[in-house]
Amino acid sequence: MTESAADITGAESAYAGATTLGFRAIEALQETSRSAGWDGEYRQIEAGQLEASVRMKQLGSASITRETASRSLEVTLSSPESALTLLVPMSSRKTKINGHGLCGGRAVLLSPGTEIHTISPAGADVLTIAIDDDVFGYCVQSMLLKSQFMGKEKLRTLEFGSEIAWLRALSDYPTRLAGDAGTESDLEALLIEGVVQRVGAAEQARPQGDKYHRLVKSNVLVRLADYVDENLEGRITLSVLCEVGMVSQSTLQRLCRREFGLSPYEYVQARRLDAARRQLQGRERNMSIAEIAYRSGFNHMGRFAATYRRQFGVLPSEDS
Repeated sequence: MTESAADITGAESAYAGATTLGFRAIEALQETSRSAGWDGEYRQIEAGQLEASVRMKQLGSASITRETASRSLEVTLSSPESALTLLVPMSSRKTKINGHGLCGGRAVLLSPGTEIHTISPAGADVLTIAIDDDVFGYCVQSMLLKSQFMGKEKLRTLEFGSEIAWLRALSDYPTRLAGDAGTESDLEALLIEGVVQRVGAAEQARPQGDKYHRLVKSNVLVRLADYVDENLEGRITLSVLCEVGMVSQSTLQRLCRREFGLSPYEYVQARRLDAARRQLQGRERNMSIAEIAYRSGFNHMGRFAATYRRQFGVLPSEDS
């Protein structure tokens, strides 16, 4: 949605999106992501009723989105194909993107079409700033000139230090930029120039040869997730997961604890419960809850119902 300068120079209420609960919260997150050009899925992996808030602004070739979630989520997405995207932490809770922590004065920059695997903790609060790739590139050339800005990495972390405060202030955008003055195109230019200047400075200050060693571990988690989703009805053992991930049992245990806060068994169960919930929400009339439970790897209805309620705060019969 595009708002006029008069509409966006004042109240936060014009920016606020509705807070949603339960499965509707997942749907709201996914719908907003799709409308902003992202492609992928959100999954709840922490027990308890999910509450999420999504806020979004669009101004010309730039967009700003802010997402909060009360429970830990696992998110697999592909960033917009025509935009460079900056992910900025708004809270002290560390969000992990392809194995790299997003917190403090650090933000993550994504090239167009970058695939990410994100683990966001309960209470995560992230601001996303997306700028059209061609516009961004033009600004880099005209403003930074000799900068060797565009590296080969599709994803890179940048340390902004105190400048992270300017980026975070964009959640109030554009009052922090120009008050009540300026046309829509003026505000768009101020936003893009400010972001590009700060990204360029952080990129130039970045140590040469910076590598993302944890990317390999992130790929391990993606392989595990794909295997679990393809074998929901079958028996999934720790040894099989180790073979799929090509890691030892101790490494797998440590990796799951560090990245998800769960044991491998708890992680598998969380994905099974998520699959069951998705089937319940979209089920055909002739599919029973028992069938859905079985197709998701649960053979005992009583245990399934109790486990489902612990995870989502409602019984399966109340969530369809």
